[in-house]
Amino acid sequence: MFETEIIGRETVQRIHQIKNWIHIMELNGVKTPGVYEPQGKFDIMDFPKDMSRLQVLDVGCADGWYSFECERRGAEVVAIDRSVRGFALAKEILSSNVEHRVGDFMEIKEERTFDIIIFLGILYHLRHPLLALEKIRKLCRGVVYVESEISVTQNKMGEPWMKFYSGAELLADGSNWWVPNIECLQAMIKVSGFDPEVCWIQNNRACVKAFVR
Repeated sequence: MFETEIIGRETVQRIHQIKNWIHIMELNGVKTPGVYEPQGKFDIMDFPKDMSRLQVLDVGCADGWYSFECERRGAEVVAIDRSVRGFALAKEILSSNVEHRVGDFMEIKEERTFDIIIFLGILYHLRHPLLALEKIRKLCRGVVYVESEISVTQNKMGEPWMKFYSGAELLADGSNWWVPNIECLQAMIKVSGFDPEVCWIQNNRACVKAFVR
């Protein structure tokens, strides 16, 4: 039996021992059983192709696809999430140097700032989303990418507003607290010290790219 076949079988076994993959990514030629492939969203967000000498913070990194892609493009990356998920295995297989921290982003102490902050799919899980954006601003010296669930219910006045969920009404997930409309999402980002511009809106999701001002 060829050594590569042995490595491939071991990779498959280790990948499937991990439950609840989020990102679909290729590890040793094996695709992880995630929920979505991040490449399409990443391309739309227009990240720099050359990220040499850039420092990146990936908040809510999940399995780490965005972290590893930024590293592949030359960035120095710090990734944070409350759980390990598949990150540790992916980091090992990819021989990555991404700094991985497990914990609550709101409780971390970090003195340095970052050129790029990735903040995808996190905002609506937070009890205090505006406080989180203000903390992001303190850590950012360049640009932040914010993706969130959004409400598409039309307000006839076109005003910013946000819906509160006290239980598991949204997607049967009790960790979903606030869902803004797109105007509210941009307004919160703006008052936190950024100039926002919409990258994309797809159904009930939106991504905003915002520059420090």
